[in-house]
Amino acid sequence: MIKNLPLMLLGLVMSITNACKEESKDSIVGTWAYSEFTPVDSNCESVDTDYPNLNYTFREDGSASLNVQDMLLEGKYEVDSVGLRLFDFNMEGEKLDREEFLKIHQLGSNKLEFSIDADCGQMLLIFERKD
Repeated sequence: MIKNLPLMLLGLVMSITNACKEESKDSIVGTWAYSEFTPVDSNCESVDTDYPNLNYTFREDGSASLNVQDMLLEGKYEVDSVGLRLFDFNMEGEKLDREEFLKIHQLGSNKLEFSIDADCGQMLLIFERKD
């Protein structure tokens, strides 16, 4: 029994990780509106953070959209126990050669908080559920 303990623990960790991944994916589905930002690095304190009409929409099928003022970007997303990966985005039919990874700090029923690495350093962006 003790001999198999490492394998049992590995199986338990994998089960917990998969459960967290599914819970995070289910929890993030919906539309999120930008609320505020918090600079992590002091260099980011002077950054303009007025992002009117910034919304993310995450759907059950793994598709996502980002609406920034009058621009709409469509793409895909994946969630794991650490963060959110955005990829395969296009704007007006033109594919964007860019992928983003956002570290999730808080994902609740009404609040989504993640960090991004900006030119000035790290910032926390806070979104509130719209739907």
